[in-house]
Amino acid sequence: MHPVGRLLSSTAMNSNPMQAGRTILVSLSMLAATAFAQGGPVDPAALTWKTLPNGVSIAVFMGDPTRPGPYASRAKLPPNLRIPPHTHPEDGRTTTVIAGTLYWAFGETFDAAKLRAFGPGSVIVEPRGVAHFAMAGEEGAELQTNSTGPAGMTFLEPAK
Repeated sequence: MHPVGRLLSSTAMNSNPMQAGRTILVSLSMLAATAFAQGGPVDPAALTWKTLPNGVSIAVFMGDPTRPGPYASRAKLPPNLRIPPHTHPEDGRTTTVIAGTLYWAFGETFDAAKLRAFGPGSVIVEPRGVAHFAMAGEEGAELQTNSTGPAGMTFLEPAK
């Protein structure tokens, strides 16, 4: 599942994170069909955005996150969006903060006290299989993720 793509809706993620992840994978597949086919500069104003039910907007502008090979996408997160603990199967997955603030931390349970602020220009390398969680700042956040597909996202089981 794509990193930022899995941000379906707060309600869906809190009630059934696994279903939210599957729904995002389908959304990313549809987005990939509109990704730029050729190389060259990418004009942010020319991106095709898909808005998800929770207000997250995603644009895939290179490759297809559901297939083997490199891909790149942008995501606009609404203010204060919480992203529950999850892992990714990709190696070399990097997320760059383009605008706003992303609070991010390693861990298997969401703990706001562990979150560290990352502003524009910050790059986060998300190791394969290592649990982490995040939250958008009060102004929201715009992110760019680059990796090699197929992308994935596995939400951790809720604490019992």
